[in-house]
Amino acid sequence: MDYELSIKTFLNKHPGYSKEFELSGNKHFDEFELSSEVTLRAKLLKLEEGINVAIENLETTAPQPCRKCLKHFTEKIKVPCAERIYWFHQPKEADLDEIFLVNLKTQKIDLTELLRQEILLHLPTYQVCSKSCKGLCHTCGKNLNEEKCRCKPEEPPTYKPLQDLKNILK
Repeated sequence: MDYELSIKTFLNKHPGYSKEFELSGNKHFDEFELSSEVTLRAKLLKLEEGINVAIENLETTAPQPCRKCLKHFTEKIKVPCAERIYWFHQPKEADLDEIFLVNLKTQKIDLTELLRQEILLHLPTYQVCSKSCKGLCHTCGKNLNEEKCRCKPEEPPTYKPLQDLKNILK
């Protein structure tokens, strides 16, 4: 499913008219993979020169590799709210990368780019399967969450110059 909303009823309404939609669907995004459908509520508000779109309670899940133990797990992604204005016509002084336009030919608003950006912003930057993840052994590579290894712990490096300084200061 594409995340397009028909706005035929909005075009002939007065500014201030609003409507809510419940959306869900499975859409492939190039930058990341999702393991469940995206669900959200969208509130549309007609403005003089466009439509304000506010999304709320976006939820989905994404498979992630743990940065410590490399095990794959499913991360819940929640976007509490996001908002964009979709313009009927391109504003004169505006950055083209920041403008979202209503497709007046099809009379639809495509939310795909808004959802892609918000999901990317809410993906964790450091993914771990759990707060208590022990990771992999630095010597043998065993997953320390599943089994103990027999490797000797690394000795911390001696700080000879600092040790000499400590002896001098005695």
